[in-house]
Amino acid sequence: MSDGIMTMNAENSISNETKLYGLISENAQQNRLFVFINRLIKKAGSNGMIIPMNIRPDDFYFTLSNMKKSHVNGAWIDRQYQKDTLDIIDSKDKMVEISGLCDFVTREAETLHGTYLLPNSIKSFVKEHKAEKIAIIGAEGMAEAIVCVLKDKQLALFDPEIERILNISQNQGIEVDINRLTNENEIDLKSYDLVINTLDIDVFKGITKLSPICLDLRDDRDDALHIMASLDNDVEYFDYTSLLETISENLFNNIIKE
Repeated sequence: MSDGIMTMNAENSISNETKLYGLISENAQQNRLFVFINRLIKKAGSNGMIIPMNIRPDDFYFTLSNMKKSHVNGAWIDRQYQKDTLDIIDSKDKMVEISGLCDFVTREAETLHGTYLLPNSIKSFVKEHKAEKIAIIGAEGMAEAIVCVLKDKQLALFDPEIERILNISQNQGIEVDINRLTNENEIDLKSYDLVINTLDIDVFKGITKLSPICLDLRDDRDDALHIMASLDNDVEYFDYTSLLETISENLFNNIIKE
């Protein structure tokens, strides 16, 4: 039980018919995703369960590779292992191809198929908050996958390297507003409905104003972006954990649901 929520299946037990899934992380018990998913499984009356698996970096490759011959049907991959997963899976979906990241692996016979659920979960977040004009900070794989699912929005990309933004625009066949982001350039993001940060380096000191909503996928509590958002009463700040319930619904409805 976690926070008063049973994390088992409808009968709170495991049988030979129970569909088992794993949540792979170095500190899996701290990830509330498994609580949200098991709540959905139980509500639906499905005979399934997702189990947190504390896996150290040295054991990750061995653990995931062995899933091919196990009774585990799939596994959520926490962020620290999402790049490494590509070396193990046998096939991948479009979002994995674009991003170079994989957050869920499904066992199909004795092969592993990788998918990347985060972009479509962000799409749900954007819809919920009625955002149309969106600033995306960063232009690596994660950002490109987000651009791919938000092509119907007004997008502006900010990155230290203009070439990376141009590559995304060309790859996705859309026009985006191109902006160079450095600690020296003053940038006002107040006119956007939403700012999404995908960068894991702190180049935010030049940002003078944020949009009313800030979704920080890197969640570095010490970077200038988080500090600025926390000091501005007009900014509603969301970190990666804010998406866990949406990711859980996406995962349950599209993969786990019987």
